[in-house]
Amino acid sequence: MSTVRILMVEDNEDDAFLVQRHLKHEGLQFQVVRVDSADAFRKQLDEGQWDIILSDYSLPGFSGIRALEILHSIHTDIPFILVSGAVGEQMAVEAMRAGAQDYILKDNLARLVPVIERELLESRDRRSFRAAEQRKRTLEHAFQQVLWGTVAAVGEDFFHSLVQSLARSLGFRAALVAEYSPDGKSVHLLAIHGLELSSRDYPIEGTLAKLLRDDGKVSISRTEFEPFLDAKPLMESGVESIMGVRLDSRTGDPQGLLLVMDDKPLSDPGLADDLLNIFAARAGSELDRLDAEKNRRNMELQLNQSQKLEAVGTLAGGIAHDINNILTSIWGHAQLLELTIAEGTSRESVDGILKGCRRARDLARRILLFGRKQDVNLLPLQLIDIVQEVNGLLKATIPPAIHIETIVDPAMSSILGDAGQLHQVVLNLCTNAIHSMSQRGGTLKIVLQDDRNGSEPVVRLVVSDTGEGIPPQNLSRIFEPFFTTKPTGQGTGLGLSVVHGIVVNHQGSIQVRSILGEGTSFELRFPAIQTGFVLNDSSSIEPLSPLEGKKIMIVDDEETVSEVVRQFLTIIGFESEIFANPKQALEVFRQNPTSWDAIISDLTMPDMTGMELACEIHRIDPRVPFLLTSGFESEDANSEAMSREISAFLPKPFQLDELEHSLLKAILKR
Repeated sequence: MSTVRILMVEDNEDDAFLVQRHLKHEGLQFQVVRVDSADAFRKQLDEGQWDIILSDYSLPGFSGIRALEILHSIHTDIPFILVSGAVGEQMAVEAMRAGAQDYILKDNLARLVPVIERELLESRDRRSFRAAEQRKRTLEHAFQQVLWGTVAAVGEDFFHSLVQSLARSLGFRAALVAEYSPDGKSVHLLAIHGLELSSRDYPIEGTLAKLLRDDGKVSISRTEFEPFLDAKPLMESGVESIMGVRLDSRTGDPQGLLLVMDDKPLSDPGLADDLLNIFAARAGSELDRLDAEKNRRNMELQLNQSQKLEAVGTLAGGIAHDINNILTSIWGHAQLLELTIAEGTSRESVDGILKGCRRARDLARRILLFGRKQDVNLLPLQLIDIVQEVNGLLKATIPPAIHIETIVDPAMSSILGDAGQLHQVVLNLCTNAIHSMSQRGGTLKIVLQDDRNGSEPVVRLVVSDTGEGIPPQNLSRIFEPFFTTKPTGQGTGLGLSVVHGIVVNHQGSIQVRSILGEGTSFELRFPAIQTGFVLNDSSSIEPLSPLEGKKIMIVDDEETVSEVVRQFLTIIGFESEIFANPKQALEVFRQNPTSWDAIISDLTMPDMTGMELACEIHRIDPRVPFLLTSGFESEDANSEAMSREISAFLPKPFQLDELEHSLLKAILKR
């Protein structure tokens, strides 16, 4: 048994000596302080911690009953034993009713030590019971605080209410809750109670937050947290002890932390741990809810963005269709002029018109990329032509503080590619590079060269800048659709994802290197093709002999398109008649099908599509050649046309020699 602290109420020194001698004789280890007045008794109760009180019944100006009253007035649960020389039955009953645990006669001290031991044991049991009851009440109160104090709060309000309730439940100086960043390298303070911190975000390396992330729980005193980087402001605020628990997500990943701090050592770590776990469970569920809400909002934003792009794509498709019809007329008339003008200034003007028409056609095809998936039309080409075209376009628009440096090998290999899509790739990369240097200027460098170091020759294109660079945490995400670091309204997050998709569809690869403050470099590699690859375009079409006197039906609701086709057919020796209404054309064909040698029809028209017209025509005469044209360049439409044994599909705007070749080939095949 440990040393027993005894407060003795006794005015007789001899009696006090006899009692102490008996206790020593019985082997009790004790310390004793004797008082003989009410004031002295009250003072010792206020200043000391006592295990048991031994009191005489009657003292001059004082009594054991009065001592009991003083003891109970301050709610101190210390065992009280009367030790008196003459205690009658009535006085003993009175003392027991007043709250004394037992009484011992001074001339018979044999029971004293056993009574002391019994009362000490019962006192410990009572304290343990009261502590358990208090613990139970505290935990119940904590549950109530969590349920009632935060039931109506969400987000930031919830976390403020949570840490305030936690600190008050424990009687602690302060509490805080924070959230780890997605990469786990920093924390963001969500709410704090009882302290003021200068920052809400800070890296966790070398901090208590790092220790908590790795270990899951911490319970340390001032001397133990002094080495940590974030300890200084806490110590300056008088924090002496810290206990914390890590908040994990549903998948078990570190999500956040919950800390309590006090300006004195922890008195009941077990209770603090239980309370932390209660509040941590609620805080973790709120973080999960916020994370789910964030994911839901992101999904909604992506869905809205997809719907916007779909709407833009539909609009772009319609615009491109109209542009292609207009271009067909302009290009057709320019080609008719080309046939009649041999040389001179007029011929140069016609060539300029034709060149502009080709660029407008390529632009319309790029617009159609927004509206549908398009199979890559791979043809042999030189990337140097695309780089020079983009270079010329950029020089007219970039700020004077940005310099463009181009290094190309004029004798480099060709690749198989789609010129329109690769133009978009180079332009997107260069535009991003210029944007990164817009604040301080710099150099945009474009390098184009062969690389024959590997087993297969490749064409290497590098676009680099001396701009701000890409943060490491974003580098792995730059090709994700809808990911952007630009402010709202200044980027869709699709540019680099489209670039990546186009490069992959060209059997190429793309790598990015970036250093903050120094710049970024994109390296693209495409398979080179062997020298001598023959380009199968319209320039290689073998001329066919025209068949004069043949009559062609032209069906198109665009008058300018049908008129230029009619004029061209006249030049090459065909007769033709224009129909703006497909149903009228069908009725005319039905009346005399043998008078028509071929039909050229638009695909998209009011009342009846070109496909539907073809079906009706072939029910009457399946041998008549049928050519489809459309402002919507579509591989699907082309495939469908071929499956219906339609002779050819010509995307608008088409060259007249392409029309001539397809028409003559279809008629001769009949």
